Amino acid sequence: MEDNEHARHQHVLRFAHDGVTSHIHNGALVCSGNRNFTGDLTKVKEYLEREVGILAEWVEENNGIVGHIKGLVEVRGPVYMVSTTGGEATSKEMPVSDITIDLVAIVFNIDMEKMETRMKSLLDIDSAVR
Repeated sequence: MEDNEHARHQHVLRFAHDGVTSHIHNGALVCSGNRNFTGDLTKVKEYLEREVGILAEWVEENNGIVGHIKGLVEVRGPVYMVSTTGGEATSKEMPVSDITIDLVAIVFNIDMEKMETRMKSLLDIDSAVR
């Protein structure tokens, strides 16, 4: 499989999945979360900047150590349509976007179940970004 084809295949799989998974790697808890939804990108960016900082504080308040917390946001949209059946064209724009958020937290000394619960809570963002 060529690199571009492989990348497209991975992209499709990423859009098909919502959820949180964790594993231990060299003593660190690696907790990954993914969420797909329709919303406003500006609100998503504001929410994530605030909530990622709050997550880091939560880890430290629970006697954990933050190795790294990062997120990636992919956006498809807004959508603009133009059409005609002859004569003057009409158009319509839908300002909302399909958004995928991928988050990864690499932390030490934090219970896996508690971290997964916290990550799921962070990704439950529908009301915050619409």
